[in-house]
Amino acid sequence: MANSNSPFGLLQIGLNGSPVTNGAMEERRNGILSTNNTAFYTGDLIKAVAGGYLEQWSAGTAVSQLWGVFQGCRYASAAQQTILLNKYWPGSGNAVAGTVLAQYIPAILSPPPLFVIQTDSTGITVADIGANADVNVGTGSTTSGKSGMYLDVGTLATTATLPLRIVDLWANRAMGGFPEQAGGSSSLVPGTQAGAYNWAVVVLNVTLTTGI
Repeated sequence: MANSNSPFGLLQIGLNGSPVTNGAMEERRNGILSTNNTAFYTGDLIKAVAGGYLEQWSAGTAVSQLWGVFQGCRYASAAQQTILLNKYWPGSGNAVAGTVLAQYIPAILSPPPLFVIQTDSTGITVADIGANADVNVGTGSTTSGKSGMYLDVGTLATTATLPLRIVDLWANRAMGGFPEQAGGSSSLVPGTQAGAYNWAVVVLNVTLTTGI
């Protein structure tokens, strides 16, 4: 069965060189400007912008602005008169000014966090391991709160300013615990089939370019 086209942004699977574990998720008070009218979602890359706020990543942004991977937010809702905990930021008109607390996995951890991300309709191969890449923002889900970002294979390059570094194919890691690992494949494991929409294992490139 072919891979399905169902982007989910970046999903952490562990730390580079360490057993699978959760990243040190951080919270930042007043992290999102309450009038920011761009919705963004769990698994989206986020960037630091002038003024000190965090926003959804946009393709082509300098990697020096990469802040981490969004995990949700808390804010005071003027309309509902209560504190809301969301897996996505829905946009302006929802929060009292100065109350939005952003939750994210920081880009710089030691060892660096590993993520899986879906590729586009081209897919990647073993030959692409070690390349840098950007993302396509896609469309997030207001139902699940999940990101719609996916890896843009058309941006693969050695350019150091791109936000992601491909370190493996998800198929190489996911199949390790299955009988098919000796050369076979399983249609039961998402993202492991060769070609379109397969999954890549990546690190955030800021951890490599900064030497941390």
